[in-house]
Amino acid sequence: MDFDKILGYIGLAIVILVIFYLALKVLGIVQSISVEEILLGFAGGQALLDIHLIKAIGRIEGKVILFERKI
Repeated sequence: MDFDKILGYIGLAIVILVIFYLALKVLGIVQSISVEEILLGFAGGQALLDIHLIKAIGRIEGKVILFERKI
């Protein structure tokens, strides 16, 4: 497994956990963490997902170039 895929999965897990936490906060079950910390966690998760996305697009572009050369 590539390092960027691991970062992508970690980022996705962070985003899912933040969404789950916000749902619990809306329901009134959790009251502990501030909004700034939640937004910072969400931004970190998005950054990791972006790294994964950029690397994946680069791999796809490489495969397309190789495919075009074969044609």
